[in-house]
Amino acid sequence: EIAKAVASESDIIIMDEPTAAISECEIKRLFKIVKGLKEKNVTVIYISHRLDEIFELGDYVTVMRDGKHIETKAVSDVRDRTELIKLMIGKTVIESYTKKNQQSSETLLEARGITNSKLKNISFHLKKGEIIGFYGLVGAGKTELARAIIGADKYHGEIIYKGRPLERSPDKTIRRGISLVPEERRSQGIFSILTIRSNIPVMNMKKISDGLFISRHKEIKAALEFIDKLDIATHSCEKEVSKLSGGNQQKVVFAKCLFAKTDLLLLDEPTRGIDVGAKGEIYGIIRRLSEEGKSIIMFSSELPEIMNNCDRIFLLYDGNLKAEIENGSDIDSENIIHIVTGGEIACK
Repeated sequence: EIAKAVASESDIIIMDEPTAAISECEIKRLFKIVKGLKEKNVTVIYISHRLDEIFELGDYVTVMRDGKHIETKAVSDVRDRTELIKLMIGKTVIESYTKKNQQSSETLLEARGITNSKLKNISFHLKKGEIIGFYGLVGAGKTELARAIIGADKYHGEIIYKGRPLERSPDKTIRRGISLVPEERRSQGIFSILTIRSNIPVMNMKKISDGLFISRHKEIKAALEFIDKLDIATHSCEKEVSKLSGGNQQKVVFAKCLFAKTDLLLLDEPTRGIDVGAKGEIYGIIRRLSEEGKSIIMFSSELPEIMNNCDRIFLLYDGNLKAEIENGSDIDSENIIHIVTGGEIACK
């Protein structure tokens, strides 16, 4: 794609996270190409979360946050990474995280040395009823880790769940009590042309079956139970899921997972594409499930989401687990951004 753009001989070339999926050697070659284009008076708009790249290549830097323009200034006028980080995060504060009075000592899941083409020796553990979060920017490896746990991607290493090794196939993982709420809700999380009633039981059809046949009565009962439990806004369980709002579609995905008798929920960007009000409802569901003893692993690129909901926070950068942080009032959001943009670690 980069070669095609350069060969087009355009006056302006836009590069959106061009180094997210290439090696270090290829990154160096890309930088030479960008600098060569600059010498030929080609304008390059370079979009990146990696601050070191901005400082190396940029003449001017524009900071965007939540779809809004924050500031544009010459790179030579930027004092250091800290100044950019402050512009990027604004006044990020912990608004609603409340530390649990008591945390279970029972380990539900332990990952040991998870490694594949993207992930590099990832190890961590999860307690029963705990919410942990993996935070990183585009290309950090969050989705790849979620897919490895659910069994969709191959990996080296070992995952122990409830004292036994976890099988490496999604169907067996689901039967063990682990479900994934995927990042791409519309293409991977729901059957959009089917009704709410038809969507909710799909991960546990045995529960609504009478022998070889589906019990319509059981199917409707299950749908109505979760419409009530998760407060899905609909006048009927016969409504097509495609006609629901983004937030209510996400609630249907949660309902699917919970109907499958899930003890561990993997949430990949759980509030992407939904409005602020619906986000609050999803967060309420997450906390309530934790209080009921469910364990949750959240994978998100939204720092406030991670800080406001997770008991422990793991920071990912380029497939590496860079730091683990205990959540609390003294958490340093600027240091978190510093680490996930490739800065040197200043916390444990």
